[in-house]
Amino acid sequence: MVDILITERQSFSEDVRCWRASLADLNELVYVCRVCFPEYYRWRSFVPIGRKWWKVVLESEVSQTWVLEDINGVFAFDLLVLDTALWKEESKKRNGSFFFRILSVVCCPYPIVWKRLLKTTKMRFKSGRTEKKQASDSNNQTTAWVEMTAVLPRSRNQGWAIWLIQARGHRALQAGVSIIETRIDLDNVPSRRMADKAGYVLISEDPGGCLYRKYLKDDDRAHYNVSD
Repeated sequence: MVDILITERQSFSEDVRCWRASLADLNELVYVCRVCFPEYYRWRSFVPIGRKWWKVVLESEVSQTWVLEDINGVFAFDLLVLDTALWKEESKKRNGSFFFRILSVVCCPYPIVWKRLLKTTKMRFKSGRTEKKQASDSNNQTTAWVEMTAVLPRSRNQGWAIWLIQARGHRALQAGVSIIETRIDLDNVPSRRMADKAGYVLISEDPGGCLYRKYLKDDDRAHYNVSD
């Protein structure tokens, strides 16, 4: 791996580059999500649903998405929300109306999506957790929220996920953020191990998932080997 250097467009080598995503990367981001998150209706239903979601995200000022690309295209990304309150307000723009979402689920032909949806609903009911409560857990301008991190199977076990996590810490510091939070499914053991390795602390655990938190410090810049 290399030292982390955050610029608008960075090249690690002739084969891998990193930059902040734009609308030009929309189709590739949708593809990565469809491969990495096959249990979610947003990615396994109609492609325009995922395209609409990413279009709103990439045009938003409250989040940052950074991608990694090799000769075969984008293979990884990290989506960091810098203002959770405004992110929540933009939810309807990203997801569409309630009727539109129901129609998307009904028309989704993949049984695994239905299984995931029922499992998630059951877990949330058991834990007594609502979307409103989840959003308020990190509703603070000094707290950022990790919405998604994904690496295509062909590029896993090469250190790219931990690189994205470390680079995320620097970007958060630059934005004046002091805390980063994320929620990981109970059965997502690889992601939980990665969070532990990156210095995230387990705050709470319930059937709805595990809440992890990372406290950032100014001297983390040295830890991340970041150059401005």
